[in-house]
Amino acid sequence: RDENFVICARTDARGVEGLDAAIARAKEYAAAGADLIFTEALANLRGGIKQGAVFDGKLETLIGIDFGRLAGWNGLKLFGNILHLQGNGGPGRNLVGNLNTISNIEALPTTRLSELWLQQSFPGGLASLRAGQLVVDTEFLFSQYFSFFITSDWPTNPAVNIPSGGAAYPLSTPGIRLKVDPTPQTTFLLSVLNGDPAGPGLNDPEERNRYGLNFRVNDPPFVISEFQYRYNQDPHSTALAGGIRFGGWHHFGTFDDLRFDSVGNSLASPLSTGVARRLKGNDGIYAVLDQQLYRPPGGDANSGVLLFGRAAYS
Repeated sequence: RDENFVICARTDARGVEGLDAAIARAKEYAAAGADLIFTEALANLRGGIKQGAVFDGKLETLIGIDFGRLAGWNGLKLFGNILHLQGNGGPGRNLVGNLNTISNIEALPTTRLSELWLQQSFPGGLASLRAGQLVVDTEFLFSQYFSFFITSDWPTNPAVNIPSGGAAYPLSTPGIRLKVDPTPQTTFLLSVLNGDPAGPGLNDPEERNRYGLNFRVNDPPFVISEFQYRYNQDPHSTALAGGIRFGGWHHFGTFDDLRFDSVGNSLASPLSTGVARRLKGNDGIYAVLDQQLYRPPGGDANSGVLLFGRAAYS
C-alpha cells in the first residue's frame, strides 16, 4: 500500500459498553487494516439536557497522491479524506446542549466526503495554491497546543455567526486557499470559499448535507485571512517556543440583526414589528496565542509546560 494512504479509526464505545468492548473494537479496526486507532469515553454527570453516556466513533480514510513522483509534475498533490461516523450525534446534541465542542469527532452518523483538493506548490516552497472541497479549521484559528485536548475544534464565535457553521468539521465546501511562507517563522493564509456548506434550512446543517456531496458554489462567499509568527521552533533550540496568529473574516451574505427590527425599534420592545432588520455582510477578527512556559532539557517546542489562548470578536 502507498505510504501516503493512511486509515484512522476512533471509537467512544467505552462510555456505553465499557473498556473491554472499546479495546475489542480497536483490535477489530486494526485487524481490518486501520493504521491509527482512537478510543475515548464521553459522559455527562450533571446538568445539561440529561445525564448519561454516548457512543461516537470515527473511521477516517485519507489518500494523497504526489504527481511529481507519479507523472513528473513537481509540486502538484491530490488529497482526499472520507469520514465514516458512528453513534448518535455526540454529547453536545444529546446530553449537554452546548455551543462549544465537547469532542472533536462528534457528528451525525453517516459516511461523508470531507476534503478533496489539488494543491500546487511553487519552486522554493515559499507558496502553495489549493483548490477543491476544503475546510478551514485545519489551518485557520488553529492553535499549536490545543490539539492535545479532544475539545479542540472550530471555535464557537465564527461557528454561530456563519451559515451552517462554516466549512469546518464535519462540513466542507468548494473554495481556494493561498499560503505564503516568506520566512521559516512567518506564514500568510488567505481562503475564499462558498459561504454556506449545507444550504438554507431550519434543520441540522449536517442533515442538509448528509454525505458531503452538495458542492454548493452559488452562495455569497466567505473570505478569511490569517498572519502567523512562530519563534524558537527548532528542535535543537533551548529557548521557550511559541507563536501568535492574527486573522479576520468577512461573509458577503445578509443577516438578521439580533437587536433591532426593520424600522429601528428594539426587537424586545412591545412596539417592535417582530421582523429583524437585515444587515449586509458579517465580520470577525481573532487572535491565537501559543506559549511554552517550560522547556525541559533536550525537549522540543511541543514539550514541557504549554499555554494557549484564543480570542475573537464579531
